Amino acid sequence: MRKGILRAFVLMMAFWVVAPISWAHHSTAMFDVGKVVTYRGTITKIVWANPHCFIYLDGVLENAAVNAPIEHWAVEGQSPSVMVNHGGWDEETAKVGDKISVTGNPRRDGLPMMLLMEAVINGKKFQVMARQSQGSDNK
Repeated sequence: MRKGILRAFVLMMAFWVVAPISWAHHSTAMFDVGKVVTYRGTITKIVWANPHCFIYLDGVLENAAVNAPIEHWAVEGQSPSVMVNHGGWDEETAKVGDKISVTGNPRRDGLPMMLLMEAVINGKKFQVMARQSQGSDNK
């Protein structure tokens, strides 16, 4: 009986320590979900791996001036299985050098990274099952 209580206590403490860490990993706190931006450019790298896919691109803000400087952006997608099952794309959908337009929530700290909501790759639109965004202004 005493062993069972001790085991239950140890399991409860382990859950108490691990649960917040697990929840924090899936947080969108670093992204400004009240803001939506769109960048267009050329894919420079694709990482198709768990826990999240990444697309890297050299591009400019959608409404940027003609002579706007090129920026290097990292775009965080969902897991490969979500990208396939809910986004409609797989690791053959895009290649380095393809033209892309990405829309998503930028980081709060201003670093050139966003949480992907949708992408247009070589003229074809792909939705991504990202967290809900509250805004729609392109800044």
